[in-house]
Amino acid sequence: MTVTLTCRFKLELSTAYTNAVNYVLEQNLKDKSTNVKKLHKLYYDTIREKFCLPAQIAINAYRDVSATYKTLWAQFKELKRRKPDSKAVKKFWDKPPKRKSLIVKYTCNRTASFKKINGEWHASLSTLQGRIKWIPMKGWSRHFKYLESCKIGDPILTYDKSSKTFFLLVPVTLEVQEHQPKEIVGVDIGERHIAAVASTRGTRYLIDLPEEFRRRKQHYQRLRSELMSKGTRSAKRKLARISRREKRFTENVLHIIAKKLITSHPGARFVLEDLTQIRANRITYRGEDKEARRQSEQWPFASLQCSPESSCQRPAGQS
Repeated sequence: MTVTLTCRFKLELSTAYTNAVNYVLEQNLKDKSTNVKKLHKLYYDTIREKFCLPAQIAINAYRDVSATYKTLWAQFKELKRRKPDSKAVKKFWDKPPKRKSLIVKYTCNRTASFKKINGEWHASLSTLQGRIKWIPMKGWSRHFKYLESCKIGDPILTYDKSSKTFFLLVPVTLEVQEHQPKEIVGVDIGERHIAAVASTRGTRYLIDLPEEFRRRKQHYQRLRSELMSKGTRSAKRKLARISRREKRFTENVLHIIAKKLITSHPGARFVLEDLTQIRANRITYRGEDKEARRQSEQWPFASLQCSPESSCQRPAGQS
């Protein structure tokens, strides 16, 4: 069985790639094409001339556009199926999508490569000013072992706004041993109880959020309300900081819950609830109760499912 993980390494990046993607996203709004060959004929030369991107990075730019429009078409068809006469359907294609994040997609062994020199790993990346070779990389020691022994995919250069640091995300594919489960554990996600667990060994229990976590989420909500009512630029900056802080807190809480599940059932196979259409299918019994509606949207249940899934797929001892 093969598993693909993403290794994160700390690594100046211009906005040329993002601008090129946004340009093609806007120009392609009329046709809404997802055909890579058609996009190549229409925009490849323009991207090279206007944004001075290297050949392979220019190709990755319109491939990004193709993937974006595929996602938009899927969203549009689903929205049209559920609400065919709504304003959202009529206005769906009014504005072109826009890329805000500062990222660049590279192609392994073409626009990006990795080499170990004197025991330390270095990256070589294509830029607007040519190739930059032997950029020192910092990261987790186990991730460097993955670079030595695993199949390396196409890396992505990203920018972390909070720390003002660039990171290289490198996907690696490795072989893992497929284990025989000792028990089957079913996990049902809920709002009142974050998870209801039942196993083939007869174990049944509920996982509730500690009151401390609920109070912390309410604290963030009060802060957001106060800052949004002010509307000043400094308040908006603080809102952005609080948003990142709350996101980290939420991820940590979900990680704790997932770890509790895995350690309580070692060697088990987890069967997770299908969350497709969870927002649309939810019973709307809350009416005008804003606080009840807000509470129901507090936790990203899909993230809770992904955490134990990825942990179980990793090789033993690599959680």
